[in-house]
Amino acid sequence: MGVDMLEITRKLADWVTKTGYEDLPQEVRTKVKFCALDCAGVALSALGGEVGRIVDALLPEMGVPGGSTVFGSDKLWKPVSAGFFNGLLAHAMDFDDTYQPVPVHTSSAIFPASLAMAENL
Repeated sequence: MGVDMLEITRKLADWVTKTGYEDLPQEVRTKVKFCALDCAGVALSALGGEVGRIVDALLPEMGVPGGSTVFGSDKLWKPVSAGFFNGLLAHAMDFDDTYQPVPVHTSSAIFPASLAMAENL
């Protein structure tokens, strides 16, 4: 028996669209805030390093103006540009938070994309 990824995706999308902030347990809300701060802090600290210099050089060439923030930029960019460049910054130093039961760095993948989209709602 194979896993029906389409059905899993539908169930997840349904849950996400029906779940509000207040529906989340307080412990989850607190953890999300700490993960977001951690991710932003790591991304901001990367601005002064090699990846920050690369982002600074590439953003005017590859970024598309829009309504989303890129850390360290005084301009606004399309969500895809902001999510991509903030994701680079968030993972550059490899200090973003880790979910210990399954050791993965989730914040650097999730937070930049979520932030970029949220700024355009």
